[in-house]
Amino acid sequence: MMKYTGKYYMVLSLLLRKHLINQFGKEITSKALKGAKPIYKDMLLKCEDIGYDNNFENKHKDGIYYHFTRCPLNDFARKNGFLEILPVCCEIDHYMTEAKHGVLHRDYTLATGGSICDYWIVPDKIKNPK
Repeated sequence: MMKYTGKYYMVLSLLLRKHLINQFGKEITSKALKGAKPIYKDMLLKCEDIGYDNNFENKHKDGIYYHFTRCPLNDFARKNGFLEILPVCCEIDHYMTEAKHGVLHRDYTLATGGSICDYWIVPDKIKNPK
């Protein structure tokens, strides 16, 4: 487990604030980000690793596809009553992929009740991925 410094959270919250307001509204965003730093730190310190059940499949011609059946953030949030932060956690996956010049296509998340979290990541230059 990496040592928590708070830098990642600070940068992430600055980058995400505008989009989160557009996506979830000012009130929910403010509530989620206000006081979220200690929750985020506590969550990271208590979370187990994702493990090794990542399933890579040759499901698509373009990009890479994988899914997993366990999410430490989802487990922690459900166990500790932080359900309101789960959509934000899942949304971060999209932004992190975009920052690396990719597009994340997703059908399921554990946070929304799916049996898997799936990731189909395609370079953003591919306009009609298959």
